[in-house]
Amino acid sequence: MGALSSFLRAENFNSKREFISKMDGLQFLGSVLGEKGYSARLLKKCLILMYDLALNDDNIFEDKPTLVRETFGDNNVERLVEILVEAGQQLDNAQFWDTRTYTLLILFRVFQVRPALVPKYHEVVTAHKLELAKKLQVCEVDHQELFMKEI
Repeated sequence: MGALSSFLRAENFNSKREFISKMDGLQFLGSVLGEKGYSARLLKKCLILMYDLALNDDNIFEDKPTLVRETFGDNNVERLVEILVEAGQQLDNAQFWDTRTYTLLILFRVFQVRPALVPKYHEVVTAHKLELAKKLQVCEVDHQELFMKEI
């Protein structure tokens, strides 16, 4: 997953198009995301690639500039929120900082094209932010910046 992610990220739009259209890449990422037995490291690599695709969605397919975010919105939001909640229960574990951050970034991008989903998940995201705010008040100084970014 790491090599695939490194290859596809950033300005490699031809490869992104091929990954999505010829290799069913979005479905592949959804299946990785949905498999709860995979390691936290593999999940993080999947989220990083998903975020890159969501971030660059406008430039992947000119005729469908929101395809990636719409697909994630239709198929993966429930699992993304579940991952956020699970990782949010382990705020002291540094291994999950990136997991939470990339999950929130993907959700933000998805909600831009699927604003009707926001009310459904507003309560969960708000509860997560409140837990972060509580943790911010008692955490070590060197961790405060990380929690602030996440909020």
